[in-house]
Amino acid sequence: MTTVRVLRVAFCILAAALSVCWAAPPAQAHIQPQPDSSHYRSTITAIQPPVPGLALAVTGAGGSLTLTNHTGKTVVVIGYAGEAYLRITPTGVDENVASLSSWLNGRLPPSQPQARANQQVPEWRHVSDQPAFTWHDYRTHWLAQQRPPVVAADPHHPH
Repeated sequence: MTTVRVLRVAFCILAAALSVCWAAPPAQAHIQPQPDSSHYRSTITAIQPPVPGLALAVTGAGGSLTLTNHTGKTVVVIGYAGEAYLRITPTGVDENVASLSSWLNGRLPPSQPQARANQQVPEWRHVSDQPAFTWHDYRTHWLAQQRPPVVAADPHHPH
């Protein structure tokens, strides 16, 4: 397995671990107050397998992720629909402006048609000369109006 593939798999596993649910559309998530939202905290418990030089942190009150890549390799961040979203190299960061994640995260102009933002072929745009990037990621917090079933069943203990 190539190093890039290992890094992709590691990030996919991490993203899956952070994903509790993506039940509400992102626009609605910011319009309607979320129940008990101050009682939830996103944390990163591990990157599996551990990758020297790769750091991931939850930032922005739990709604954003910051990935720093000092591995000397290319790391591809997988978006909401399994598409290539960000490409973080030793020389900087490129964003796939044809990705659904770019469109949903509001990183594209509102006039950008969603159909184009769901292309299979990446369309890379250079966005940073640093090997680190921070982005809002809806997978880091609960978006449904009701509590997660495990929390509703036992709301007095951390989950």
